[in-house]
Amino acid sequence: MLAEALPVWDIEPDIEEENGLPPAQCVLSGKHGIDIPNEQYHSMAGISGSNLELLANSNKHLDNKDLFNLDRTDALVFGSLVHTLTLEPHLFSTEFVISPKFDLRTSAGKIDKAAFDDKHDDKTVIKNEDFLTASKMARNVIAICGDVIDQGKKERSYFSDDDGLLLKIRPDIYVQETGADWDVKTISPNNLDMSDKALERHILNMGYHISAGFRNIVRKSLGMKTGDFYFIFVSTSTGHLVRPIKIANEWVSEAENYVNELLNTRRFYLESGIDTGIKTIDRSSRKYEI
Repeated sequence: MLAEALPVWDIEPDIEEENGLPPAQCVLSGKHGIDIPNEQYHSMAGISGSNLELLANSNKHLDNKDLFNLDRTDALVFGSLVHTLTLEPHLFSTEFVISPKFDLRTSAGKIDKAAFDDKHDDKTVIKNEDFLTASKMARNVIAICGDVIDQGKKERSYFSDDDGLLLKIRPDIYVQETGADWDVKTISPNNLDMSDKALERHILNMGYHISAGFRNIVRKSLGMKTGDFYFIFVSTSTGHLVRPIKIANEWVSEAENYVNELLNTRRFYLESGIDTGIKTIDRSSRKYEI
């Protein structure tokens, strides 16, 4: 599809200027994807897997998604740290800096900390103990799943024009030959429970299977190979147990149907201006049961 033939998406006009890469160029990268920093990917236009929960509430929730972009929590920062050390360790010094300890009880300590933060305002400041923990977790993941990490494309961004909607995904690891999708997840298990049942419950509660279905939709629209979905769970608890888990294809198929329904409500809304309205909580309509 030629760039001039691409539709006008439901995006702010200044987004493409801020990031230097117009959405049309990203879409034209097709199944090869594009290599851009994670922060840039998240700031660019397009519906991503993390937006689906907003869209499930209403289209107006998605329209106003910036209102719900809360500051990065410690857990999100730590998860990003583990991802970087596991998949892109060469980027660690570019994206993170380890903070020395400051005595914030003293004026000198407060001044020194302010100066340190100002000097490194383009990086995420982390504690040394978090770096050590994340390094052990990354080491364990690589020990168990290093062969998959080596053979797959890591942290590559893909954009798709799907019937007038701009969609985007950034899989942790995509194995082009088999179509397999591997996603690294940090988990803080209750009572150190990493059993099949606990992980199944966690996948469903967090909606990870929904994101898997969404990524399949985007890959299919780009003509990419689709295969099995795997999660690499690594525990934050002592020992940092690693458990690779494959989710059932039936889950992914059902999730695809659910996501397509959501995307259709988006298309209808953009054409008609009519939103889907307030949802009714009805246990009989639940798709998944533990």
